[in-house]
Amino acid sequence: MEGSPFIPRASILNRDRTVTNKVLLIIFSVLFAIWVPIVIYAFCVGDVSSLFPKNSSPSIKAFNVTSFFIVLGYSMLAGSLSIVLFVAMRYIPKFSYCVLFTFWMPVVYCTLAAVYKLSLQSVWVMIGSYLSCVFVFYLLQTEWLHLPEGILKESCNAVMFFPSAIGFSILINFAALLVLVLTIVVVLLLKDLNTFLALLIQLLDVVIGIWAMSVILLLGLMSLSSTYATWFWTANKNEIPNATVLRAFKLNSKYHLGTAAFGTTIIGPVYSFYLVLAHGISKFMDDYDKAYIFFFIYNFFDAIALKFTFIGSIVKCAINGTNYQESATRAINDLEEHPRRCLVVTKVFEYVLTFIGCILVLCVGLSIFAYVSIDFGDISSRGNIVLWAIVFGGMMFVLPMFWTISSAYYTILFCVIEDLEIHNGTQERPFVMSQKLHEAVNHNGPPASFHSCMTCCGAINTDQRIE
Repeated sequence: MEGSPFIPRASILNRDRTVTNKVLLIIFSVLFAIWVPIVIYAFCVGDVSSLFPKNSSPSIKAFNVTSFFIVLGYSMLAGSLSIVLFVAMRYIPKFSYCVLFTFWMPVVYCTLAAVYKLSLQSVWVMIGSYLSCVFVFYLLQTEWLHLPEGILKESCNAVMFFPSAIGFSILINFAALLVLVLTIVVVLLLKDLNTFLALLIQLLDVVIGIWAMSVILLLGLMSLSSTYATWFWTANKNEIPNATVLRAFKLNSKYHLGTAAFGTTIIGPVYSFYLVLAHGISKFMDDYDKAYIFFFIYNFFDAIALKFTFIGSIVKCAINGTNYQESATRAINDLEEHPRRCLVVTKVFEYVLTFIGCILVLCVGLSIFAYVSIDFGDISSRGNIVLWAIVFGGMMFVLPMFWTISSAYYTILFCVIEDLEIHNGTQERPFVMSQKLHEAVNHNGPPASFHSCMTCCGAINTDQRIE
């Protein structure tokens, strides 16, 4: 690809960069500078004791030291299980094949939910789950699970190379949660002040607080993407610089905070939606294809292309140093050039995370239910607080783990696409990706047994194409 920003085997962190999306950076900086005094003002004029109603005092007192260690133990159990499942993803062969057992389960669940309580929302979700099942089955006929499995294994290798990234993810999620808590507290402290000024301050607090929380999360995602891109594009892993995660965070905070602010406003998703829509219209005009019609009907329910474009915008900004608009354009170009691969890799990973999430909820949920039933008999005031504390503590350990592996997965995906575009595998231009990942890229189509079975059932049409 002519003019590609990538330099083979060059550190992502050492590339020259410029500040991106400066207008949004200025706006966000000004509003955040306004939000800090708002928080201080709320604590000065509000009644902090009102945050703790009198009728909750017995429940709070019941939360003793024993309860604290119970919560800590269950939270660590959830975190340990997520690490065990992560290790399973890395070392169990063909782990992504779990989607063959899970991608149809939402259809059953949503159908039962729609029958139990019929509503417009339940019907919408049921149709979306059905289309998702059909769509994944359609993609698996030609692409199968080779590339998702290869990227999943490579992502696990990258995460294991940077164990500090998990701690970084926990800190980022905690910082975002702290901003959200402060935003809610300010609203509660000012709710009794029935004045226009108080209402205006509350509105500003909610808008700026949620924006700041989203920017923190997106900035963390960009930092992890830069970290894992450095790992991918460095042939000799021993040459990767120390404190890569912190250096990536400093780099993105300095140059791409404006892009994080751009992506978390309505402007970012709307721009991505425009690119997806323009891409679909151009495809319809160039080549009338039933597969594309079905894809965009499905995308209406699932928005998979929009999610791919949005995530690609953030990842490519972190890797290439481009602004949101240019990064989004690059992402939609990747989708246009490799539609089947991009879509099957994205969708399969969603089902893999769903599968892991179900196992975590089942294991931790059963253990919590057994403990609460034995210790409390029913959900008493103390049991209620302990239960919510366990859920909150478990999420603080589990979500960063999911967030870390997701950032590694999508970063490796876009790096693989770029590697295929600028290299051809010759001695002069060898691929940077590992040998196993390259084999996964070149290995297309389902196993002969699956193909024979589906052909006998009449479910496979070998002439189907999306490209």
